[in-house]
Amino acid sequence: MGITSEEANYFINEFRNTGALSRAAIYLNLSSDPSMERIILPAAPCRAVAPPACAARSGARR
Repeated sequence: MGITSEEANYFINEFRNTGALSRAAIYLNLSSDPSMERIILPAAPCRAVAPPACAARSGARR
């Protein structure tokens, strides 16, 4: 389940207004995105940034 473009714009504008946008990494899951992208995307940044932490989180062993 994703959020609408209107909801995404609201959050981005709020982050921008408070200054939090410059310190945030945002992965948007829009309801208009293809379902395969919405399934794959949440795991992709974790594997790229912190593979050991992702393995521990998923219960996988190295």
